[in-house]
Amino acid sequence: MSESKQTRELCRKLEALGALTYPLVGSRYAPPGWPDRYVCHRVWSGFLEFKSHNGVLDLAQIRIMRGLIGRGDMAFVVRFTNGSSDMLIQNIDGEILAESHTTEELLDDLAELTAIIREYKR
Repeated sequence: MSESKQTRELCRKLEALGALTYPLVGSRYAPPGWPDRYVCHRVWSGFLEFKSHNGVLDLAQIRIMRGLIGRGDMAFVVRFTNGSSDMLIQNIDGEILAESHTTEELLDDLAELTAIIREYKR
């Protein structure tokens, strides 16, 4: 399944759990480099860039995501694993921070990572 189809499917699942997802990719209003989606849920809100198992961030994406993080926003890469419904949560340097097996677990993992990051920055 293509990255765009996986992204749409995951966003539908997030929305079924009560999330609002705002697409930034392909928008005439968003300059190149912005993450694919802004997700707002009672458990977690922030920016997500979706990548296939072998997709890479380009320099504009890294620059924008660093800027968002540097201003206190949350921005992660969600990588779809090849041939599986599992998802890896990565930082912009490619470090694997968590592996989520369900959409609910993805939200919980994002919330936990955000709490850890915010506590560390204090």
